[in-house]
Amino acid sequence: MRKAEPPPLSVGDTLGKSLRLVLAEGLDHLDAHRTDALAGVPEAIHQARVALRRLRSALKLFRRHLNPAARDGFNDALRGFGRTLGDARDWDVFVTETVPGVKKAQPGLADALTTLLEPAERARMQRHAAMRALLEDARTDAVLHDIRDWSAEPIAFFPRKMAGRLIEQEAAPLLDGLARTVRRRGSRLPEQDDEERHALRKALKSLRYGIEMLEALHDRETAKPYRQALSRLQEDLGQLNDAIAAAELVHRLPDLPGRAVIEAWAADRRQTALEELPAAWTQFRAMPSFW
Repeated sequence: MRKAEPPPLSVGDTLGKSLRLVLAEGLDHLDAHRTDALAGVPEAIHQARVALRRLRSALKLFRRHLNPAARDGFNDALRGFGRTLGDARDWDVFVTETVPGVKKAQPGLADALTTLLEPAERARMQRHAAMRALLEDARTDAVLHDIRDWSAEPIAFFPRKMAGRLIEQEAAPLLDGLARTVRRRGSRLPEQDDEERHALRKALKSLRYGIEMLEALHDRETAKPYRQALSRLQEDLGQLNDAIAAAELVHRLPDLPGRAVIEAWAADRRQTALEELPAAWTQFRAMPSFW
C-alpha cells in the first residue's frame, strides 16, 4: 500500500515550486487511498489520515511565507477532514488492534474482552459512515482541488515575490521554526498534563514530516541520529496517546466486563510511557540540528 514519499525537490527549486511539489505529494497520497478508505480498509483509512496530517504540516512548514487568510482557511478545512478520519481510525485501532492485543497478552480475560466487540463495532461503523460521507462529498473535492490550484500560483505567498526565493536559502529557517515549536511545547515536560503532551506530540509530527518533505535537500546519513532520537520520542508519546485513546473509547461503550480490563491495560501502558518519556526527551534535546 502506497506510503508517503519525499517530494522530488532540488536545491535550485523556488519556494513556489517546492510548495507545489510538497502539497501535490500529499494530495496524491490521499487520492491513492480514497477508494480503499471508502471500502473500509483500515490501512487505507490510516494512510488517508496521514496524508491529511502531512498536508497540514506542509502549511505549517511554509507558514511564515504564505498568505495567512488562505493558509488558515485551508488548515481549518483539513483539520475538520482529519477529525472525521481520525474518529474512524481510532475505532479501527480499538477493534482490530487494542482488544485483540490485550486478549493475546491476557488470554484468561478473553471472554470479558469479547463483550466489548459488538458495541465497539457498532461505534466503528458509525464513524466509517461519517468518513464515507466526507470522502463522497463534492465540497471535500472542491477544497482539495482549490489547494492544488492555489499552491501553483504566486498568490499563495505573502508577499508574492517570496514565491521566487530559492528553497536552498529558506529550508533551514523553515525547519528551525518547527523545531522551536517543539522546544517550546516540551519546555515543561515533567509538569505537563495529557493535553500539553499531546500538543508536543503534534509538534513533533510536524517537524518529522517537515524533515521528510525536505529530505532531498539533506544528506541522509548526517540526518540519521537526529531522526532516530525524534522517532524514539514520538514512539513514547504515541504509546501514551494509544493508552489515553483506548481509555476514552472504552468509556463510550456500555459498562461491560471488558471495560475494566482495558482500563487496567491503558493505565499500565500510560505509566510505562511516562516513565520512559524523560530519557527520550533528554536524548532528543541533546541532538544538534543537522540542517
